[in-house]
Amino acid sequence: MTAQFNHTIIASLDPQRMAKFYLELLEARQEPGWGPSANISLAHGVLLQFASPPIDFPPQHYAYLLDDEHFDRAYATVCKREIEHWADPQR
Repeated sequence: MTAQFNHTIIASLDPQRMAKFYLELLEARQEPGWGPSANISLAHGVLLQFASPPIDFPPQHYAYLLDDEHFDRAYATVCKREIEHWADPQR
């Protein structure tokens, strides 16, 4: 069997809030949480687990591949909520 990406834990100061945001933005599915994590799932069974680490943590970067229509919906959400972000002037 070829290895497949299964899950990652994403550090968050507010796991429930962050999971809810990404649930909407990525049009994901909510999954049961356990322990300190709030969970959502993406295509192919990939699980994103949001949890508060017991230490300070550096900035993180995650990239998601979206089709153009989904990207436009997600970007409109970011702009509507006035979330600070970097915009590529070439897009």
